[in-house]
Amino acid sequence: MQLTNLLALPPLLLALPTLAAPLPTALAQLLSIAPTSTTCASAPFPLECRTAEQAAPFLISAMAANSVYAPPELAALLALIAFESGDFKYSHTHFPGRPGQGTRNMQMPGFNLAYALSLPGTKDAAAKIAAGRQADALSDAEKDRVLALVEGDEFGWGGWRGFIIVSVGSMCIPP
Repeated sequence: MQLTNLLALPPLLLALPTLAAPLPTALAQLLSIAPTSTTCASAPFPLECRTAEQAAPFLISAMAANSVYAPPELAALLALIAFESGDFKYSHTHFPGRPGQGTRNMQMPGFNLAYALSLPGTKDAAAKIAAGRQADALSDAEKDRVLALVEGDEFGWGGWRGFIIVSVGSMCIPP
């Protein structure tokens, strides 16, 4: 999917003939939400940092995989991710450094466990780590192991899904 397609989704395309000005590119939109994401040159943890241009394909994939197309939902999730990750600079917490806290929205271990258990690529490993226990019963090392399953680029940008599963229920999230 093209970088310019991130927020220019079907609802906006229907309104296109009535727009007075062209839509900003997805990169321009991401930079307006996360203005310091143009570079990772001074990032405190460079291996975790992603520029807006690097983040865009992962964000597009996470939103599409979870059927998030409405502009208000996109804006809310992008703002959350930008805020919690320090404009895409962090993938897990360093301050105060809670075990198991992370993904790009810096969620707590219980949400990460729910998220890992919901993904075909991580559910077996997460179930083995949890062994039927809730996240609060896991050791710090086990919480970090669950986080390691979901904090990389493949899954970390869609970590908010775990929060929704726990808070709202899995019925509103496509499998």
